[in-house]
Amino acid sequence: KVITRGIKMRPDIPQFYTFYASLLDAQKDYNKATKMLTVAVNRFPKDTQLHFFLGSMQDKVGNKKETISQMKKVLEIDQEHVQALNYLAYTYAESGKNLDEAESLVQKALSIKPDDGYILDTMGWVLFKKGNLKTAIKYLEAAYKVKSSESIVAEHLGDAYYRFQLHEKAKRMYKKAVTIETDKEKIRQLNTKIVSIENQQARVPAKQPRAPASQKKTQ
Repeated sequence: KVITRGIKMRPDIPQFYTFYASLLDAQKDYNKATKMLTVAVNRFPKDTQLHFFLGSMQDKVGNKKETISQMKKVLEIDQEHVQALNYLAYTYAESGKNLDEAESLVQKALSIKPDDGYILDTMGWVLFKKGNLKTAIKYLEAAYKVKSSESIVAEHLGDAYYRFQLHEKAKRMYKKAVTIETDKEKIRQLNTKIVSIENQQARVPAKQPRAPASQKKTQ
């Protein structure tokens, strides 16, 4: 009520809209946030944070095309907007498209914030999608050191370990992610990955012990 009253009194202050968007985001009212921010970016077309917020809300309502459009608008205004560089690169990685462009975007983001765990995770995920597993693991391990409390970072590292045939390490990462994650559907998906690994391990036959040299001579 306070922020809506503030916007009515001073509609010329863009920070009111970003604050209102953050409240709606916390309430998971993404559709309302999207509508409000669409009005805001038309009023303040050069405000990077409004475009960025609108892009992230469009992502949450499933409109990836508009998410990409808004992130590009941010970068047209500010080529070194780290959040937009990272967000656009990650969006491309998730879709499996424009991966060379995604790598270029995230490299630029890392040149600005080289120790950011989210950006390191994005770089690892881009490389994972490109099939460069060995280097992807290095970045994802670095991301996990910084953001070990983020379930998605643990899961990404688990996925890379799994693809690299490091199944035990993958299982540990998935189990770590389960302890952090709060979304029930995501927890179910993680547990499915864990069970899949355990089933594979159960199907691998145990190695037969070698017969002692004395037994070999008598056989």
